[in-house]
Amino acid sequence: MNSTTRHLRALVQIARLKSFTRAAEQLHITQAGLSSMITELESQLGCRLFERTTRSVALTATGTLLLASAERILEIFDSTIARIDETTASSRRLLSVAATPFISSSLLPTVCARFREVWPDVHVRIRDTVHSEVRELVESGECDLGIGIFFKPTSGMERTPIFDFDFVYVSRSDRLMRESSLRSLSQRRVFWSELKHQPLIGMPPSHAIQRLVDAHLKPIGRANEDRPVYNSFHTLLSMVEAGMGGAILPSFIGGAAVGRRLNLQIIDKPRLSLQLYSVSKKGRELPESAQDFKDCLREIIAKRWSSEQSVG
Repeated sequence: MNSTTRHLRALVQIARLKSFTRAAEQLHITQAGLSSMITELESQLGCRLFERTTRSVALTATGTLLLASAERILEIFDSTIARIDETTASSRRLLSVAATPFISSSLLPTVCARFREVWPDVHVRIRDTVHSEVRELVESGECDLGIGIFFKPTSGMERTPIFDFDFVYVSRSDRLMRESSLRSLSQRRVFWSELKHQPLIGMPPSHAIQRLVDAHLKPIGRANEDRPVYNSFHTLLSMVEAGMGGAILPSFIGGAAVGRRLNLQIIDKPRLSLQLYSVSKKGRELPESAQDFKDCLREIIAKRWSSEQSVG
């Protein structure tokens, strides 16, 4: 048996309309094509389903028996297809993004607002969580995208560069930092050698970003020294503002520095940068809106930060 739902629909329409001609019109096929489908079905069953005369079409006893089953099968099939379509449409209207609390609070609100202008019908669900769980949420399929610093590629994950951030020296200032200061950041620079005698605070030595910083502090004898350490970027910025010392951080902290009594200078000779990535699960079909979300992310960053820093 290789009967299809097309055969069953043909049977049901003919039985309801009691006419091959009208049934063919409803099904948008030729009458010859409809007759051929019924002949195929009768051949597979080995019995006649309709009694046909020049004036009438009537079901046989076997046809009546099959009709009841055909209607139930089509009802279940159509209901299932409708639920699948509804689920698919719903998933297309949702974009789930995982990121650390700092990225989620300092960068993504502006991105989400811009994205809503492009995709007003798509709901963006932000999962703010610790860095180690960002990748896990993407790998498990709970989130479509992960935004963050991912130093090494991982099997089974697509890693897309978003923006290359310079490292900056953050120090206390007597004036509040303005948004425009980020766009002119490339004009304010300091060399690593000039930090030799500056009091510094930082992140724990085990933190990947701090390890990168310490590798560049080593030539000036400042690597892995005993200094106050904090786990949160927000805490570090607050401590710098309170006069507890300067900090060496990726420039993506700039948004959180605006409105504080802080000064940012790009550290040069040598230049040190950190790539912000978007990650997704290989083989996973992403919502169509995912690419536009990444484009909005690049757009917002490019507008906020110096043009000399590079978009991925």
